[in-house]
Amino acid sequence: RRRPEETALYKCVQGNLTAFLARVEAEARSLPRFVTEEFQRFLSCGILSAGFARVHCGSCGYDRLVAFSCKGAFCPSCGGRRMTEGAANLVEHVIPEVPVRQWVLSIPKPVRYLVAYDAQLATQVLGVFMNEVFRWYRAAAKREFSLSSVKEAHPAAVVVVQRFDSAAQLNWHLHALVADGIFIEESDGTTRFRALPAPTMADLLAVAWSTCQRTIALLRRQGRWVDAEAGELPETDRLLEENPLLAQCYAASIAGVLLFDNQRRPMRLFGAPAREPKAKKGYGFDVDAAVRVPAVERQRLLNLCQYVLRPPLANGRLRALPGNLYELRLKKPWA
Repeated sequence: RRRPEETALYKCVQGNLTAFLARVEAEARSLPRFVTEEFQRFLSCGILSAGFARVHCGSCGYDRLVAFSCKGAFCPSCGGRRMTEGAANLVEHVIPEVPVRQWVLSIPKPVRYLVAYDAQLATQVLGVFMNEVFRWYRAAAKREFSLSSVKEAHPAAVVVVQRFDSAAQLNWHLHALVADGIFIEESDGTTRFRALPAPTMADLLAVAWSTCQRTIALLRRQGRWVDAEAGELPETDRLLEENPLLAQCYAASIAGVLLFDNQRRPMRLFGAPAREPKAKKGYGFDVDAAVRVPAVERQRLLNLCQYVLRPPLANGRLRALPGNLYELRLKKPWA
C-alpha cells in the first residue's frame, strides 16, 4: 500500500488545514466550496480508514486492501495516474504517426489573474491562440504546396491548459501538441499528411503579437482592459467581490510571494544562480515552439504527453523542515 500520510505534502495539509479554515471563519471570510472540498478529499485519498476495497485471490487466498482514491486535481497520486493513462490514450488512439511540434503560450500576469477564475474567458483566449497557430499552418501550407485555397489545408492539435509552474505558482499557460504540417484532402476523397518547415523567429513573434492584439481587443470589449492615460476606469473585479480571500491568494501566488495575515513575504530561493530571463514580446504574450518530435519516435511523444499532463506537485520535490517550514525543490534555476 502506498502511504500518503508519510509524505511532506500530506503532513503539510493535515497539520495546517483545520487551523487555516478556523482563522478564515474567525475573520468572517470564506473560501469557495471547491477549494475546501479538494483539500478534504485529498486527506482521505489512500487512507484505509476512509474506505477501501478488498481484493481476494481465489487460487492462493491472498487478500489486499486497496484504499479509495480522491481523483482530485491537487493530489500527486491521482494526478500521476491521470497523466499516465491520458498520455497513453493520446499516443495509442488520438495522435497519428506524424511529426508533432509543441507550441507554448505564456501570458502576462494581469491576464493570468483573469483567466484563472473565469473559465469562459480562458476558453476564449485558448481559441484566439489556436486560431493564430492554425492560421500560420494554413498560410505556410498554401505557400509551400501551391494550394489554390487555405481551406484545402487542415491542421490538427491537442491543447492542454496548465495552471502552475515548477515553483508551484499560479501560472495559467497553454501547451498545444500540433501536427507539424497539414492534412490535405485528395480528389479521390483520401487524406494525406504533409510536413512543413519549422517556423522562424519572425513567425513566432507574429503569432505572439496577433494573439496579444486579439486578446486585448477581447478584454476591451468586456471592459477588462483599460487605458489609464485615456482616463478609462476598469470594471469591478468579480473575483474580488465574490471571493476576496481567493483573489488575495491568486494575486500572491502569481506574484511569487507568501501570504500570511494579509502580509506578503517573498519566498526564499537558494541554490544555483538564476539564469537571465528570456525577453518577452507582445506585452508578455510569449510563444515558444522549439520542441519537435519526429513521427517515428513514439516513446518520446509519450514522454512529452506525460510532461504536459503532469500534476502540479510531485511528492519527491517537497520535504518538511524544522519549524513547520517546507522546501520545494525546483527542477532548474529559476529566472
